[in-house]
Amino acid sequence: MFDQLIRRVVFPTAVLAAFAGAAQAAIDCSVTASPLAFGQYDADSGDLDSDSGQVSVSCRVISSSPPFGGVVAYEIRMSPGLGGSFNNRRMQSSVNLLRYNFFVAGTRSPVEIWGDGTSGSQTVAGSITLLGQLGDSRSRDHIVYGRIPGNQTLVPPGSYSDSILITLSF
Repeated sequence: MFDQLIRRVVFPTAVLAAFAGAAQAAIDCSVTASPLAFGQYDADSGDLDSDSGQVSVSCRVISSSPPFGGVVAYEIRMSPGLGGSFNNRRMQSSVNLLRYNFFVAGTRSPVEIWGDGTSGSQTVAGSITLLGQLGDSRSRDHIVYGRIPGNQTLVPPGSYSDSILITLSF
């Protein structure tokens, strides 16, 4: 059972929505996302990479009864977005589509696509250690590695975006 918190973060190249769930009465966790900007894409220049975005997880002690102090384990998942597939994420500008993807590591290997754990995609797991004091708050950042593959020569110039849902389970 999870409470749901919705946040929308508008990116120059993508729109992410974030959901967070509270599984313990004594703690509250949330997820936020910062912009991932690819900049200008030139199909003749090869792949365009960016690692300017991040997903941040924050947890805090919200009740001293019962006291909570310890490790909060969590998992971050991303939806496939407009393309409907983790291997075929697409940003859109009017009727035009531009392929791209998010990865869990800077090597941007096809086996490192950040998704929901299905179709060969990976999730990101982490943990935050909280002390038992009421109001204790900690956070952890995770870099979002993005790539627009080169040689998409039929894609006209424009401002492209996608909607990605981020889910935090803890």
